[in-house]
Amino acid sequence: MNTAEQILVIMLSAFLALFIGMSIALVASLLKLSKKMNEIADKAHEIVDKVENVSDMFKKTAGPLAFGKFFVNMAEAVAKHKREK
Repeated sequence: MNTAEQILVIMLSAFLALFIGMSIALVASLLKLSKKMNEIADKAHEIVDKVENVSDMFKKTAGPLAFGKFFVNMAEAVAKHKREK
């Protein structure tokens, strides 16, 4: 083997080792990132579930509240009418 060939082999092996090391670090950081994204997605699902529960509660109470408000408005109108006479 010639000295130029030896230098090329050494340079290529050094670049290959550097590339493999950087690839391993990149894969490790991507795994950490995907794990963090899964945690964020799980937290978002929990928040959406809580919001859905709250909106269901408001749907269930909106009917009776509207009915009660109707009676309050009617009572106020009657009271106002009696005061005017």
